[in-house]
This record gives sequence, C-alpha cells and structure tokens, in this order.
Amino acid sequence: MIMVLLATVNEQTIVNFVSGQLNNLELAVSLAKRGNLPGAEKLVVERFHELFAQTKYKEAAELASQSPQGILRTPDTVAKFQSVPNKKNLLENWLAEDKLECSEELGDLVKTVDNDLALKIYIKARANSNGFTSKQEHEQRSPNHSAMQGFTYQAVNHKPTSACSTHKSPKTKSRGICQ
Repeated sequence: MIMVLLATVNEQTIVNFVSGQLNNLELAVSLAKRGNLPGAEKLVVERFHELFAQTKYKEAAELASQSPQGILRTPDTVAKFQSVPNKKNLLENWLAEDKLECSEELGDLVKTVDNDLALKIYIKARANSNGFTSKQEHEQRSPNHSAMQGFTYQAVNHKPTSACSTHKSPKTKSRGICQ
C-alpha cells in the first residue's frame, strides 16, 4: 500500500494547467481567486467584462474584489463602476419600458427612497399602500368628490409634483390629485 504524505503544486503553472489541459475555466478562476495565484489574469478580466456587459454589476464587483494578484482592483475598474447609472435611474427606465412587475411590495421598498417613483409603481400595480389611499376609499369618505377623473391618492410626506395638484376639503386632509 502506497501512502502520500506530502504533495506540492507549482503555483506558477497550476492555473494554466487546469484551464488548458483540464479545460475547466471555472475551476482555474476559482483556484486563482482562492489562492491568489497567477495565471488566470486573462480569464478573470474576460469574465469581468462579460458580467459587466450583462449588467451583472454585483457579480462583477465581487469578482473585481476577489481578483487574483489584484488585477481588477484598479482606478480604471472603479471608474467603470462609476459610469453605471444609479439604481434609481435603472428603476425609472425599467418602469418606463415595462420591464418591472409592479407590486405593492416593490412600491413599499421604493417609497423609502423616492415617493414619486413609489406612487408610479403603486398606480401600475393598482395597489394600496401604507400612506396611499385609493380613489375608491377617497370617494367613500368624500362623496362630493366622486366626479373626479384620474386617480386620487393621499401621500404621507409627499410633495405634489408638477403633474399633481393639491386641494383641501373640510372633511379630508390635503390630497394630491394626479391625472
């Protein structure tokens, strides 16, 4: 019986061996990241650009932070991430392009950052939320306003935008009316 007591690998060539001879790019990149080994620079950079092109920014950032030999921890990489539109812009674009499935839960999340965008999401989802009252509820409380057209919402801490006007009635609080 033969027992192996000690085994060593050539750190300078192991990543190239795994990617070339074994044709296992994922394992090669994983070895390079975990052991901070040379040989996967080209693979890591290519994978980073793939993820970035697919707008998988979180995965690209993780890869950059764990890149072997620090090859992606550069001012150029930081500048590349800074050129990405912020999340609010992405949400607004996706909402306009109907790429989001609007729901009350999404509106609740967005409301913590932007009331106007949250209101658009609630309207698209046809949902009510904490702080927003639907037209139907408004009409039940104030029958003399039932002839209003469009949607009527009460916004808590919401400033009316140019597309909205405000009115007050003796029985109700200030309400934003968006048409």
